[in-house]
Amino acid sequence: MDTDRFCAAKPATETALRETEARLVRLIRELNARFDSIEVRINALHLHSTCHPEWVAPGAGAGAKARRAGIVEAVLLMSGAAGMTVPELAGYLHIPVSRRETLGEDLSYLVAEERIQIVPSRNKRWRIRSHGTSKSNR
Repeated sequence: MDTDRFCAAKPATETALRETEARLVRLIRELNARFDSIEVRINALHLHSTCHPEWVAPGAGAGAKARRAGIVEAVLLMSGAAGMTVPELAGYLHIPVSRRETLGEDLSYLVAEERIQIVPSRNKRWRIRSHGTSKSNR
């Protein structure tokens, strides 16, 4: 008895080709997402040795902004009435130049919340907003 059987090759249908293409596109997207995740982790490892953890891979959500703003506010609170400049804040938190834009967004967040103000001086210094200060005194 002949037990060897061969399946005859069938031509691929257009539907099967579309399904295969869709599957390949999905797998490529997943692979790209994994590579992006690995890249972020490698960059975080590089920055983590010095940078404050909240600025290693800053989140874009409201919770992440609030956490970073709280840290900036705490540092400004410790600086007293003199306040700090952006470079001084960045230096204190070990934030590299590539993350200074995020620090600026954090300061903008605190200004919008009316929690900090600019100290009137030659250089732009930030300090905690005193309770008796009105918006017009900025």
